[in-house]
Amino acid sequence: GGPPVLLDEFRAAMKEAGIESVVDAAVEAYLGETPGRMEALEVAVAAGDWKAVEREAHGIKSGARNIRADVFGDLLEAVEQAGRDGQGAEVEAVLPELRTAYRQVMDFLKAQGSSAE
Repeated sequence: GGPPVLLDEFRAAMKEAGIESVVDAAVEAYLGETPGRMEALEVAVAAGDWKAVEREAHGIKSGARNIRADVFGDLLEAVEQAGRDGQGAEVEAVLPELRTAYRQVMDFLKAQGSSAE
């Protein structure tokens, strides 16, 4: 597959809109917020609090879609849906893949930062 985040496409879209400067800020914000949100998601899953699972997955997904972390976004959508339906087994089935996608997104974004210096 391609990169975990279609950052070039995100950047191109923002450039076209004349707001390319938001790209780095969006990436920084996502790197800053997402670990805490993923932790909250994990806690919610462990507690079997599917309402909270739905809420956290939705929040992380919005940001993922923003920066074009499409694969991560799709997995979050699946978790959000399963949480909404109270499908605990379904949520847990997607989690390993979600964690992997999350790590790939974070590593990718962190690497971007250092190459942009």
